[in-house]
Amino acid sequence: MDRVEIYMNPQGTFNEILKTSIYPLVKEFGYSRKALTFYRKHEGNWALINFQKSVQNTSETLKFTINCGVASTKILEFLPPPQYRVNDPNSKPTILDCHWSQRVGFLLPEQSDKWWIIDKQGSGLRLSQELTESIKIHIIPILEKLISDEALSNLWLDKLKDGRATTGEIIYLTILLRNTNATTEFSMALNELEKRAADPRKGLGAQVHLERLKRET
Repeated sequence: MDRVEIYMNPQGTFNEILKTSIYPLVKEFGYSRKALTFYRKHEGNWALINFQKSVQNTSETLKFTINCGVASTKILEFLPPPQYRVNDPNSKPTILDCHWSQRVGFLLPEQSDKWWIIDKQGSGLRLSQELTESIKIHIIPILEKLISDEALSNLWLDKLKDGRATTGEIIYLTILLRNTNATTEFSMALNELEKRAADPRKGLGAQVHLERLKRET
């Protein structure tokens, strides 16, 4: 019998699934673990798989979802989050620090938010199988695809060209493209950012970032 089956409380089942099913799976792909987040560092960038528990959990029921994300070290160094220490090799970004992130449900065929529930009647074995399948088939491939700065730049450039890029994504794009040979793409992103800086509805943070770019680029 699988070890996740023997726990009589939801928290114990959850902990055992992460320990005996999820971690061995992601470890094969180079991930390490810190609390509820699994990390992989590749060419300076980070891929994260984060388990988020509901704030409404009880001793009888545990509800959780999975977030995944990619953080660019180049962007982290330019716009460091409060708790991220740029010169500390042991410092890791959180899922909230990621420059691209997504809930697992929107990577699944249903493309809607997905939460799992563990209770005393549920099967830990079936749940662990479903989770490992979701991670292996839907999460790890997209993280591998987007973990490089080039992949992130291409994603945001495509969104910029068809009008779907957020102001934050354009800011990230200018950070990745500045001081590179992609002068045409950088100018395109800069022009769009200048337009948004002039629009009170879209210019939050854009003007400050533009001023800094002019000083440092």
